[in-house]
Amino acid sequence: MKHVAVYTISLGCPKNRVDTETMLGDLGSSFTPAASADQADVVLINTCSFIQTAVEESVQVILETASELVGLEPKPLLAVTGCLPSRYGRELEEELPEVDLWISLDDQPHWVEILLERLQAFQGYSRGGRHTEHPGSKRVLSTGPGMAYLKISEGCSHACSFCIIPRLRGPLRSSPISDLVAEAKDLISQGVKELCLVAQDVGAYGQDRGRAENVQRLVSAVAELQGLHWLRLMYLYPAGVTRSLLVFLHHLGPPFVPYFDIPLQHAHPEILGKMGRPFAGDPWKVVTRVREFFPEASLRTSLIVGFPGETEAHFQSLLDFVRRVEFDHLGVFTF
Repeated sequence: MKHVAVYTISLGCPKNRVDTETMLGDLGSSFTPAASADQADVVLINTCSFIQTAVEESVQVILETASELVGLEPKPLLAVTGCLPSRYGRELEEELPEVDLWISLDDQPHWVEILLERLQAFQGYSRGGRHTEHPGSKRVLSTGPGMAYLKISEGCSHACSFCIIPRLRGPLRSSPISDLVAEAKDLISQGVKELCLVAQDVGAYGQDRGRAENVQRLVSAVAELQGLHWLRLMYLYPAGVTRSLLVFLHHLGPPFVPYFDIPLQHAHPEILGKMGRPFAGDPWKVVTRVREFFPEASLRTSLIVGFPGETEAHFQSLLDFVRRVEFDHLGVFTF
């Protein structure tokens, strides 16, 4: 089979980006990157459907990309994967006939075989030889030189009322420390100097694996790797930002970078309670706890406004909280 030129568009969070990189790596020697859609045999869009605006963005990107492919000869195969097809299923086949191949989250581990079979029917590709078995190669990094994400778990076992992730991706499933250390070593061998550990909730890592594996042991193992200059933790739920964790990180020192991404979602306990957040107390305590150990820490968060039941007083409380904290990075979403 000839090499397959693939052009990718990855929407949503860094966890989605890792999935995209893994899917490209699964193609192995059959894969050639394409600089644009019109140079590709396959256009792969990895979608997000976390909130309604993400759904709308995913649909818009699909339609815009499909329009770019009209009239091309041969026409690239348009494949769509990620949370959108897993959320809406067969409904999308009727609503978006422009898509040639839908790949659910469950299908991602087997996507190479699914793709090659579809390509054979779509453009008459020959699948002969060893390429019927995908070689399981390294991830194809898309973050540029020097930095990569390391996804440490899949799914989530929290029950936040606004979040669809547990339904789409299932409960928390932490990867073994040994597997993650091996992947980190491989990334460092490719020239990566900075690793960012990502999960729906990094602090929950290992809670499904017993006491033998937890986030502190994982961070210790990764931090010891030769050649790693910087290590960040992304998406620490406030309930997991404990004094114990902060003491550990304070003593760890380099390569840990005191950059805390803590998705608070709101500041008022009544709204946090309605959201079903694991932590529904005073978020100011989390901020002061971090700054006690890391006075110069960079703080990043995401907030949701317009949640059902939010009053003007609740919103004003949130505004006052934001002014008081002075976040370095802030993302705000409307419900």
